[in-house]
Amino acid sequence: MTKFYIIFLMLNLAYFPNYAQDARMDRVAVATLIQDFFDAIHQNDSATLRNLFTKNAFIEAIVSENNIPSKKQEKLSNFIEAVGIPHLQVWDERAGDYTLTLSGDYAVAVIDYSFYLDGKILYCGIDEIELLKTNGGWKIDKITDTRQTTGCSDIPTNSLAEREKLKSDTLSVNAFLNNWHKAAAKADEKVFFDSMDENGIYIGTDSTECWTRKEFYDWAIKYFQRETAWDFTSTSRNIHFSNDGSVAWFNELLNTWMGVCRGSGTLHLGTDGWKIDQYHLAVTVPNDKIKAVIELIK
Repeated sequence: MTKFYIIFLMLNLAYFPNYAQDARMDRVAVATLIQDFFDAIHQNDSATLRNLFTKNAFIEAIVSENNIPSKKQEKLSNFIEAVGIPHLQVWDERAGDYTLTLSGDYAVAVIDYSFYLDGKILYCGIDEIELLKTNGGWKIDKITDTRQTTGCSDIPTNSLAEREKLKSDTLSVNAFLNNWHKAAAKADEKVFFDSMDENGIYIGTDSTECWTRKEFYDWAIKYFQRETAWDFTSTSRNIHFSNDGSVAWFNELLNTWMGVCRGSGTLHLGTDGWKIDQYHLAVTVPNDKIKAVIELIK
């Protein structure tokens, strides 16, 4: 392996975490923009709606003439004007299942939607929304939609932006906790202990093991002098968030040298990323074995 290849590889590895973080931020930004689009329709806000599109944006619908499908382009200005005209009936377009794909400054969202008029479904279909990342942020460049009056599903009024943020935050916490466990497996004490808040608590399997981060460091550092401190692998994990997304709590099952263990804890999101406030490790005991275990530890 040449010296220049090694340097190239190191630079790319250093860039990857920032790229992944930027991608998560872009996904949330795109989902927020699309939610703003639906909200503007609901609120008859043509001014906001106009600012969501690029200068050359257009919309089109899939229509069928003599059972032959085709695309019919519609004037964006007419659509925006129609949204802004005061009307007594309430317009409400809701996003259901969706996929979102990003590639650099380009994104495509495919969304199942239902359109409500005064709370009743008028029609439904698929929105395919193409977006570009401009100097002014993400903008909608093209919308293609289908429209049908049968087979429509009722969609709750949940926010597409909040759903994408939850998905993004879940990926972020999963990556953080997996990296924390990996640091112990590689005996990387810096990454492992820096992942805990300075006031963080670690609760071990023994009743005496309730340590501050410093106490835990003093007890565990001898294990980090080896190639592996301990190797715990998460096999399943449940994550929940506070309303503002700044606090997370979780529980997980782990494969360990002790058998299956359960870990649970809380984290908070600071300026330098997620930090562990408390982690609790417990050995799991099958119900039909608990009496034998109780007798063993008497």
